[in-house]
Amino acid sequence: MIEIYSKNITVGENELIPFNIVSLKKGATVTNSGSYELVFNQCGIYQLTLSAVAEPAAAAAPAETSTASTISVNLIKDGVVIPQAQSEETSTGAAALSFSTLVQVNRNNNPCVCSTPVICSIRNTGVAATFSNIDVVVTKIV
Repeated sequence: MIEIYSKNITVGENELIPFNIVSLKKGATVTNSGSYELVFNQCGIYQLTLSAVAEPAAAAAPAETSTASTISVNLIKDGVVIPQAQSEETSTGAAALSFSTLVQVNRNNNPCVCSTPVICSIRNTGVAATFSNIDVVVTKIV
């Protein structure tokens, strides 16, 4: 199990979101590599839950108008966008984003060894945004 988060960070459009703080880590089934990646080291099924509050960054914010911007985040698993693990809000100010999904790590012929570790990251797929808080919790369920 792991919980990682960041506060008050600005992330550009189509950039990976860094996580600066590990608030809880139990065991080695999931670890963080650098600040951008979650590494799933053991076979099984994991629940990944994301919650965030973000608003368009100053450069992306509409100038003196009420034009809304789309703020969006997506889970990337081994370089592939996971379509069901996405959250998007169109807003003129702060937006709440969240999703929960399952991540499967397959076995090879050995019952205890993964075929390869699975690497996940979160990408800002909307406009450049300032995340006042973004939190990810991963729990192994099987």
